[in-house]
Amino acid sequence: MDHDSLFLSLLASLTGGALPPLPQDPAVWEEVFLSARRHRVEAALCDTVSDSPAFLALPASFREKLLSDARIAVAAQARRSDRFASLCRRFDGEGLHPLVLKGMACRVLWRNPDARPSGDEDLLIPPGELDRYLPLLREEGFVIGGEREECLCLSPADGLRLELHTRPFPTDSRYFSEFNRPFGSVFETAVGFQALGTRFSTPCPTLALLYLFLHALKHFIHSGVGIRQLCDISLYAACFGKDADWHSVRRELERVGADVWYATLLLLLRDRLSLDPGKAGIPPEHFDGAADPQPLLEDILSGAIFGAHDMARHHSGTLTREAVEGNGSALLRTLFPSAAVMSRRYPYLKKHPGLLPAAWVGRLARYGRETGRTASGSLSISRRRVGLLRSYGIPKKAKQTKTPSGRSR
Repeated sequence: MDHDSLFLSLLASLTGGALPPLPQDPAVWEEVFLSARRHRVEAALCDTVSDSPAFLALPASFREKLLSDARIAVAAQARRSDRFASLCRRFDGEGLHPLVLKGMACRVLWRNPDARPSGDEDLLIPPGELDRYLPLLREEGFVIGGEREECLCLSPADGLRLELHTRPFPTDSRYFSEFNRPFGSVFETAVGFQALGTRFSTPCPTLALLYLFLHALKHFIHSGVGIRQLCDISLYAACFGKDADWHSVRRELERVGADVWYATLLLLLRDRLSLDPGKAGIPPEHFDGAADPQPLLEDILSGAIFGAHDMARHHSGTLTREAVEGNGSALLRTLFPSAAVMSRRYPYLKKHPGLLPAAWVGRLARYGRETGRTASGSLSISRRRVGLLRSYGIPKKAKQTKTPSGRSR
């Protein structure tokens, strides 16, 4: 068994599958944990193999280094989880009831929740309540930044990152803004769950599953969805899929042109991450029309966490996103953004817009330093990934209509 297959089999054991035969060769373990670090699941893998004879037979120094790193990661996540729970209890005491999007709602489903790290905690709040949250967060020591629709809040004391969203998905993108349409009743249909002595609210199973799929699709379109997100979907579907309206989930993914991608992802979850469609309540016909899942799997494994393994790939996300939006001049806009876009990173442009060409030069130089290569690297990656998106029918081609003269338009 090659190390990628072993890595996936170990992940499948975290989502309900049996532990695979484990290798004796330390070199194979090194490759497996290299992949695990890239996808930030090393603590979870350590947790599941730490008592196995094959792991215990590894060189003591190698084994102890893995376990030490895992313990540090788990302890750091436990502190952030406790802080988040404490914060939500305060919100509740103030009459505020945000909805947890993924994060804690998925982490509690893992065998050891704190072995599944979260880069941030996402909360959905009604648009009119943002000003009630911000003073409380400042009292709690958070530094706040961002736009009115989405605020990033950071607690320097414990590293907890909190994102407040007034919409589940961005509204500054024509394509992604369409993802928000089915969430109009998300607060009215919310459900609760208990963790860390705290009652949290989260979307109902149907909307929660839809959000997980659409969130994965958003990252896939940009620079890549991580294998950890797929584990979250597998675990959530196994626990709550029977209570979900899967036909509504598929209908919304069809609406945004992602029905082939959805069927292919289900196939990948079933065959590689131990998702039992029967127990999850997934109708058999939802697998119809699936494409070969191997290219999708290879894209996920090569991209690591959110496609950020390689900066060139990360930067290529602008082009893939523009391709989905149907913007023909994506390349020019990517290399030479507008003054409004550039001023976010170069504030001096607000007072001196004439310096835009100089800012472009500086941006391209910084890009080269970050990626270690020219822009051609990102262009090559984006072309490959745009081809992958189109193989799944993303973006959905507009239907042609006939004019009175009989010509298509």
